[in-house]
Amino acid sequence: ELHDRRREFEQAFGHFEAANRLCRTDFDPDNHRQLGDRIVSAYNKADFSALPRSSETSSLPVFIVGLPRSGTTLVEQIISSHPRAAGAGELALIRLQAFALPQMLGSDTPYPECVNEADNKLLDRLASQYLERLTAAGTDVDRITDKMWQNYENLGFARLLLPQARIIHCRRDPRDALLSCYFQLFGLGGIPFSYDRDNLLTAYQVYRQLMEHWRDTLSIPMLEIDYESLVDDPDAQIRRLIDYIDLPWDDGCLEFYRNRRGVATASYDQVRQPIYTESVRRHDNYRPWLGEWFDSIDAS
Repeated sequence: ELHDRRREFEQAFGHFEAANRLCRTDFDPDNHRQLGDRIVSAYNKADFSALPRSSETSSLPVFIVGLPRSGTTLVEQIISSHPRAAGAGELALIRLQAFALPQMLGSDTPYPECVNEADNKLLDRLASQYLERLTAAGTDVDRITDKMWQNYENLGFARLLLPQARIIHCRRDPRDALLSCYFQLFGLGGIPFSYDRDNLLTAYQVYRQLMEHWRDTLSIPMLEIDYESLVDDPDAQIRRLIDYIDLPWDDGCLEFYRNRRGVATASYDQVRQPIYTESVRRHDNYRPWLGEWFDSIDAS
């Protein structure tokens, strides 16, 4: 990182490459692709309206999804700077509930195929369980964010549990987002696909497949916010965010970097300062060594 900050990009790239070789963990790209296909099939548009759903009417949750390093932490920091909102960080609960469905149902059918076996009573219970966990992040507020980026896999299930929840999709130039993942050492458990460029490309393709599917399938408006637009015109984009979650405007959202709430992800230092532009088109600095990979991202 020091070489990168000094704009010594060739040296930086060599060290990042070596570090990634040491950090690689098990990741099955074929299994990941199959999961994406299975989710699309189980939550197909023709049958989605017939799936069971809870009777929960809470509009408290705001799901923030996107690729890692796409601005999810920044968006949560902005929203949680509003006096009527709080941030819960990355909650794994929705995913855990979804993949525990077969056990709860006593079914031999795995998730997501078993989702049509659930009933309203079970989904009501799971919705209440999720809201109880969510409200640990704040009381006397109207919105609480869950920025588990990987929930882009689980938006269909979340829609069945919490039909009034809002969804914010953070988008960023995928070349910048994937490069940032490749150059980032994530914590224990981490992001297993992030240390191999082919695996990063697979993960991006599945993410894009699922987000295109949810746009076409979910019957609620989803706010899509581009990192580049947020950096270029923060005032307008932050107002879009606050308007979408139906809260009155508060000037504190423009000074999100003064918010001292704990941030437990790799972007913790970036949300402690005003928005800066240095990360936009960062990939251009590494095109001499990664040009072919960037072209494959563009073509995918």
